[in-house]
Amino acid sequence: MSGRATVSFFFALTLALTFSSRPLAQESTDKVKAHFGKPMLAVFAGATRVECFNIEQAPDGDVNDKDHIAGYKIIARGKERGKAFAAKLVSVLEYEKSVFGEENRCFIPHHAFRISNGKESVDVIICVTCQNLHLITRDGTGKAIKTGAAMEGGRIPYVHCKFGGNEQQIEALIKEALP
Repeated sequence: MSGRATVSFFFALTLALTFSSRPLAQESTDKVKAHFGKPMLAVFAGATRVECFNIEQAPDGDVNDKDHIAGYKIIARGKERGKAFAAKLVSVLEYEKSVFGEENRCFIPHHAFRISNGKESVDVIICVTCQNLHLITRDGTGKAIKTGAAMEGGRIPYVHCKFGGNEQQIEALIKEALP
């Protein structure tokens, strides 16, 4: 095999192993469960749909209407997804490396998902640049509630996650869901 063919082979092999190294449907660890809290986990367990959005980078408070998610103005919508996509997204979010991975500190998000279980939901705000997630749990009235390790010092309570080291999984779901 020539040098170029060998490099191409090993590059393809590395990509294949990277994208297949994490099984879906892995059980959440106790550490992840404590970080998320029971209300968020209940939404994840019964998730039936996922709304997908591209968003503006700066929030407008906690506006949560048809034009905003967690205060971020929606600039484009992807196709609404069902139970199968919800299960994939939840599986990736519950993976310990998606919660306690590496991070930077900019938090300039461009993408968001809303995972719903009936009227309760979890808003997932994503910054791929700094590899951080903010997860906001909402009760049946749409009010943001404190759950798990949610921080309350800002505009709304959110659970902070660092997905560095698992960015391929998150980015693959964004590419699948959004225009």
